[in-house]
Amino acid sequence: MQASDPLRRNPLIYVDDLGAPELAQPDVEHLFKSRRLTVGDQVNIGDGRGRWAPARLSSGRGRIDVLAEPVSVPPPHRRRGVAFAPTKGVKPESVVRQLTELGIDEITIVRSQRSVVTYNPARAERLLRRLAVTVREAGQQSRQAWLPRVVGVIPLADLLGTAEQVLLADPAGQRLDSSVSPARSALTVAVGPEGGWTDDERRLADTVSLPGGILRTETAAIAVGVLLVAFGE
Repeated sequence: MQASDPLRRNPLIYVDDLGAPELAQPDVEHLFKSRRLTVGDQVNIGDGRGRWAPARLSSGRGRIDVLAEPVSVPPPHRRRGVAFAPTKGVKPESVVRQLTELGIDEITIVRSQRSVVTYNPARAERLLRRLAVTVREAGQQSRQAWLPRVVGVIPLADLLGTAEQVLLADPAGQRLDSSVSPARSALTVAVGPEGGWTDDERRLADTVSLPGGILRTETAAIAVGVLLVAFGE
């Protein structure tokens, strides 16, 4: 989607119901205080599931008038997924934010054999709640019709057992563009922890290399996202 598309021309706010939209108070404050919009300014509203509509701010309390019927943006022909193992010193929110801005369709938080950062069920649930907020904010900032699905925290083996095609990022792997199967409707590339994948994990899936040298996990995850989006355009 290019910057000239109508969806990208005005601020985007996600609402629960496009037919009877209501802006949340944080969104109202963001529009009027941070972005300095005024009554009468045009915005776009979306559901994060591919539908959006132009609207106009009709009051300083967040009431809006929908100006046209919702527009449907089709999903990409191949779902693009990035999985990564969190590392110490880097918040998963930072990686998820950037992947959302790029337009990745599914983001998975994985646990590998060399993972240093671990999550018990309660901590994993808190993480997913924070990431849901991050995804919404990043989607509005980058004006995405579709919000990514966030999954986690799951073992690498579970990802391999459920995803259609999973490739492991590894310096010794083949080029990513030569490993993508055109017949697949979905592709996920997984990035391991700082210590890399174990030999046992490498035997579970094909490995692919990324441009540059030995990348940090968070850098590799973003590099994967850029490449997957580029393949889909």
